[in-house]
Amino acid sequence: MTTTVTNKATANINKILDTVLDAAPIGFLLVDSQGRIKHFNKHCEGLFGFTKKELLDKPIETLLPGQLRESHVGMRDNFITEPWPRMMGAGRELFAQRKDGSQFPIEIGLGPVEIEGEMYVTATVIDITEKQQHDAQKKARLEQSHYEELMQLSSPLLTVWKGIKVLPLVGTLDSIRTQDAMEKALTCMAEEQIRVLIVDITGVLTVDTMVSDHLIRMATAVRLMGGDCILTGISPEVARTVTQLGVDLSTLHTRATLADGLALGIKVIETGRGF
Repeated sequence: MTTTVTNKATANINKILDTVLDAAPIGFLLVDSQGRIKHFNKHCEGLFGFTKKELLDKPIETLLPGQLRESHVGMRDNFITEPWPRMMGAGRELFAQRKDGSQFPIEIGLGPVEIEGEMYVTATVIDITEKQQHDAQKKARLEQSHYEELMQLSSPLLTVWKGIKVLPLVGTLDSIRTQDAMEKALTCMAEEQIRVLIVDITGVLTVDTMVSDHLIRMATAVRLMGGDCILTGISPEVARTVTQLGVDLSTLHTRATLADGLALGIKVIETGRGF
């Protein structure tokens, strides 16, 4: 009679555990010391596409990509030899494989447990596909934010006189930076009614044909908006490069220094006459 009650109580406990584990929002497996799957909750069925009947007593390697299965046997045996709770895959990506052969990234937690004198391993499995996508999107947004901040710092618009803005460009110019600077300058001219835009390239290392074309188009757009554009600070290196490339900057109003350009801009403001 005692044995019957004990068996019934054990059956009830197992049923309760099955219900609790099936309700868990993560995958749960119980694997014996030989690597055979002994329990497999409903979340795992959804993750891997297998039913419990299909996986019970199957090797845990069934759920791994083919190229990892042989090496995993040795790692599994090592865990049984030195059993202690741990998270797997720190600093590296882990992948599991579904019934249909598709793979997905996972996080795994392992824990040893002794049942009736036998060693078993509990494993929690979390599909981190959405987490990785979220992290990638967050990283992309952060990089875009940093890029926009860099653009703001690398090409600030400075007010030096009423109606005059200076756009100092520094470092290596590319078409993206130049295009961004042009859009910023034109927006500022429209919103703040700027009469003269001085583009100073004293700190620019080199100018290619594409950047030159952007500068020319910037000056043209400024004129179309009723303003004047002055290019200052062309270094001997930049002048030599522009000449070698055969770029025609004759349509731009240039001055050797920012001070000379500012003097010209003030003259335009005071006389009310453009170039």
